[in-house]
Amino acid sequence: MLQIQDADLRALRIFTTVVRSGGFTAAQPVLGLGASAISEYMSRLETRLGVRLCERGRAGFRLTEEGKLAFDAAQRLLSNVEEFRLNVSSLSNTLRGELRLGLIDNILTDPRSPLPKAVRKFSRRSDQIQIHIEINLPHILEQDMLDGRLHVAIAPSPQRIRGLDYLRLTDEEHGLYCGSEHPLFGQGKVSLREIQRARVISRGYLRGKDLRLIKVKSAAAIADNVEARLLLLLTGEYIGFLPRHYAERWVSSGQLRHLLPDEIVYRVPFYLIRRSRDSHWHSLSVFIQDVFDALPAAALTQS
Repeated sequence: MLQIQDADLRALRIFTTVVRSGGFTAAQPVLGLGASAISEYMSRLETRLGVRLCERGRAGFRLTEEGKLAFDAAQRLLSNVEEFRLNVSSLSNTLRGELRLGLIDNILTDPRSPLPKAVRKFSRRSDQIQIHIEINLPHILEQDMLDGRLHVAIAPSPQRIRGLDYLRLTDEEHGLYCGSEHPLFGQGKVSLREIQRARVISRGYLRGKDLRLIKVKSAAAIADNVEARLLLLLTGEYIGFLPRHYAERWVSSGQLRHLLPDEIVYRVPFYLIRRSRDSHWHSLSVFIQDVFDALPAAALTQS
């Protein structure tokens, strides 16, 4: 029977990171290791397990069948180890260890964001806790939550996943925009019919909700990232939704126009997401309370 040691856990974390990154090269900046070091860890792990985990070479990176089984088992093991660590740290009411926070991109231009104030307050509570922050898309953050790679996330979510708790924070108001090179930019009054004839950018993770708002059947472009949507808008070829707080600077500089601001109002609810089984963890509970305490009164009323 294989006895799991600290070195095995380290190797398994490297293995799972390599798989999620899609190969050795992509995993290097994530792990902070060179290709030769990663290769050495992988070779030792394969020797330890007695199986070939992956094929790597000119044909690219590919898991073997044994590697797929080992990856699934490694994820479960690492998640259980993390849960044990959280449970033990909760035996005392001191803040220690790690807090891994997931966020979506470009939310800090919102003046109502509770994060700067909440993170500052939480950081000052203890010098024995280390904060890790990851920026990603909502569905990836949720998967990372389920796998135990994140402790808490703040993001919109069009779905509810079993095993996760969704605590409503506030709404983010979005507007429909076009760039200065778009035909609608210099036009006087714009009708909904003209908007429906334009090429529209959509977000994949919203599953068409933004398109249905303006009664458009299909998107001309898909861009989940805010800056990617802005890039497409600035080409003058598309229209699409952006958070109003984010778009404001480009509207002020004359590079974007807010289309039908009184008619098309789109509010995206934001949630603080945690794993249901982590609700008793002291450090996480303290952080969540700090986030809610940092929300402006208007945001609490709105949500």
